[in-house]
Amino acid sequence: MGNRIGPYETKEVLGKGGMGTVYRAIDPTVNREVALKVINPELSQNTLLMKRFKNEAIAMARLCHPNIVVLYNFFSEADLNYIVMEYVRGKSLSQMIRDGGALSWERAFPIFRQILNAIDHAHSQGIIHRDIKPSNFLLQHDGIVKVTDFGVAKVFGGEELTRAGSTLGTSHYMSPEQILGQSIGISSDIYSLGITLFEMMTGRVPFSGNSDFEIQRGHLEILPPSPRQFNPNVPKEVEAAILKSLEKRPEKRFSSAHHFLQSLSETMPHLRKGFTPHSVKPRGGVLKYLPNTLDKVRGLLQRKPRVLTRGAGFTEKGPIFSLPEWLTLKGKWPLRFSGWKNMFPFAPLDSWVARYQRLPAEAKWMILLAGTLLIILFLVILFSISTRSLV
Repeated sequence: MGNRIGPYETKEVLGKGGMGTVYRAIDPTVNREVALKVINPELSQNTLLMKRFKNEAIAMARLCHPNIVVLYNFFSEADLNYIVMEYVRGKSLSQMIRDGGALSWERAFPIFRQILNAIDHAHSQGIIHRDIKPSNFLLQHDGIVKVTDFGVAKVFGGEELTRAGSTLGTSHYMSPEQILGQSIGISSDIYSLGITLFEMMTGRVPFSGNSDFEIQRGHLEILPPSPRQFNPNVPKEVEAAILKSLEKRPEKRFSSAHHFLQSLSETMPHLRKGFTPHSVKPRGGVLKYLPNTLDKVRGLLQRKPRVLTRGAGFTEKGPIFSLPEWLTLKGKWPLRFSGWKNMFPFAPLDSWVARYQRLPAEAKWMILLAGTLLIILFLVILFSISTRSLV
């Protein structure tokens, strides 16, 4: 194939395996870097393998999410079969763990939150990944996580690619039902996500051995060890969530990636980020922040108020915020915020202020615009009433 594959100019090999090769290439039409996943020509006659390859293209084409690698095109002609997809600059989660060992919870949560968002979206589109593992999560330099490799994904309504008694996936991350060759669903991905989070927090997988048989026996028969056994800094609530996701029986695990994330978010409220359920379609412009804002409001109504302390930064109780200096005039106002906030009958006022300060700039502008429009409407009504009374 030389330095060209179809219209694409290959630059370097990113990875190579028994199934094929992944290249970094340039799309000369739009001068864009892409990744080409090319099947080895000698395997093009393998019917099952080609079905898996086509299945990956179908799965990726269904998905449109900021944390899932974008599919640009799919080509299948004679012995040349390849997928054109988004090129991600960065490294895999497995590389990060291998280089730095266990992650702190403060570092792990933002990464795992994005993974759960992406997998929840895939599930909402009827797709089970079936090969969840750290090497399939790519971390960009800006902190954005991209989920890739849907080559063994199960597409609801599509043809099943496994025969009775056969399995697809990676032994260290496979669910018990996947090992047994049984019918799998969302709970199988939940199990693999639990293994991934276990490895993120401890630097190792819960079940290991010298053979696939030993590893699979652990998944089927042995209770997972406590993550805190390997890393005492793992929060107890996070450990409980991990162990719940690793239940042997699928019905005892989290029912969805959304519930998994909810459990983790509720145990660490000061790290909580907006979660966009799969039922909310991505929006453009300012409206894309609306689901996150509503999520913050729902969380606010369910939490106890936190005392507002002057200064900035974080304490053991979470983030603390202070009002701008122009509002308090450095404490010279006769009625400071700490005084007049207590005049209101609802205690969470200080908590509302703190959460307002954490909203995206676009959301703050929305609130400001809505308030301005309400004031204008009030003045118009007041002017109308005054005019009538004068007449």
